[in-house]
Amino acid sequence: MKTKLFGALSLAILLGHPAQAAERSWSYSYNDLGLIESADGPRTDVQDITRYSYDAKGNLTAVTNALGHVTRLADHDERGNPGTLTDANGVVSTLTYSGIDARLA
Repeated sequence: MKTKLFGALSLAILLGHPAQAAERSWSYSYNDLGLIESADGPRTDVQDITRYSYDAKGNLTAVTNALGHVTRLADHDERGNPGTLTDANGVVSTLTYSGIDARLA
């Protein structure tokens, strides 16, 4: 749809309305504890599912992306904060927290 306006100099100005954006939706699945198990992204041309794994206490232990790359979280404290994170390349990061669960490093 185009709208015709006339400016101060009587010049016709055509305003175009932007095309409607494509609808994109995500879908999620949850385990019996209500924790997210998978997130399926909006793309239909490629696989874009991310999967989440947990231990018996409900602590997040792994995130696997659509390419199969796994990030692992381990050594959880009594509050469920992970102490180490190992990325898909095997790089290990040690995580520390303040007394109010704010990650410090």
